[in-house]
Amino acid sequence: MRMCDHKQALFIAVVLLSASLSAHADTLANFPFTGDSTANVAGASNLTVTNIDTVNASAINYNSTDVTTTSGAPAGLATGFEESTPTSYFVVTLTPDAGYQISIDNISFFSRSGTSTRDIQVTTFADGLEQVVLTDTITPTYAFKTTSADASGINAVQVRLYGTDFAGSSFRIDDLLVEGQVRQTQLITFFNFNDISGGSTSVTKNNTVGTPTMTLVEDGSGLADPNGQGGAAYTDVEGDVHASGMSAGWTTGTLDTSSDGDDYFDLNVDTTGWEDMNLHLSVRKTQISEGGQPVTGSSELSMYWSTNGVDFNLIDTYSTGSGSFVGLDVNLGGIVAIENTPGVILRGVWLADGQMPGSIQPSVRLDNVELTGVAIPEPTTAASLLGLASLLLLRRRVRMA
Repeated sequence: MRMCDHKQALFIAVVLLSASLSAHADTLANFPFTGDSTANVAGASNLTVTNIDTVNASAINYNSTDVTTTSGAPAGLATGFEESTPTSYFVVTLTPDAGYQISIDNISFFSRSGTSTRDIQVTTFADGLEQVVLTDTITPTYAFKTTSADASGINAVQVRLYGTDFAGSSFRIDDLLVEGQVRQTQLITFFNFNDISGGSTSVTKNNTVGTPTMTLVEDGSGLADPNGQGGAAYTDVEGDVHASGMSAGWTTGTLDTSSDGDDYFDLNVDTTGWEDMNLHLSVRKTQISEGGQPVTGSSELSMYWSTNGVDFNLIDTYSTGSGSFVGLDVNLGGIVAIENTPGVILRGVWLADGQMPGSIQPSVRLDNVELTGVAIPEPTTAASLLGLASLLLLRRRVRMA
């Protein structure tokens, strides 16, 4: 092979490698504001994107100063609001279709203030959790801002651009671009408790390494209601319908209003090969009257994660509803430590122990534990291209020597 052939082959391999790696992120939302429009012009599949809007701020207005995009495309009119407060922001909501989930990797835009230097902040908001991804300042001259993000979920995700203390000025943006992926949600493991007996249950469906287990604990030991109670019907992400059957129940005969954390459940699972996960639970608290007084089961469930069974990290605390089964979604997408990892424990602790005086009914029930996520792509293509590029470069150096 001639030297020019080596160079040409090397160039092609590097270009293909670059394309393979960059293809990881797609354009999910693009707001050029062309023709005074606040609409998204990107057409990502299986995704609904709202028009950009403002919250706690004046309605969006336009000015005559356009900003040229980095791609060289015609610029749209910049948009902005004035006299903002610390709670004033632009917002766009991205909602994946049923059976899909979204991950946001990068956010970029042009921005300027009306007068003087002002503070801005960019956040993502998903499943009740807001994360700051950029804190910066802007001046009266347009500047390009870009930041990485790590927001994902099966539900809607918001991108928020906050402008604080813009009294007598304005917060203007142009060419807002949101990049990431929309991928099909896959079932990792599922428990429906229809076989519960003696406080034990077996996995109903499983697509991961090994055999996941559920450990059900009351007062630090076994369940007081070891054979369960009536459950809730459910259709899993693969479309399989599960009859209401049974659920796990926590029962005692005396009221305990403490929060000692000794009533809980553990899902033990190997997440090797999985990322951007979500845990769905069907939960119910009993709501009855005892001695003329209303008595309810535990009103809150705190979720934790661990990779060693010793150190447990709080994810969030969730409401258990009111007297009937409700679905809870625990977004695990931002917890990198539990992705692609063996020995993951997801623990749910019933607050105030959820115990009922003088009743044999369970004060709380758990059903339809479904862990979903996205399979980590095999790096074969990128690795092969990188290997080809390295081999060609090595052969070239050998011949030159």
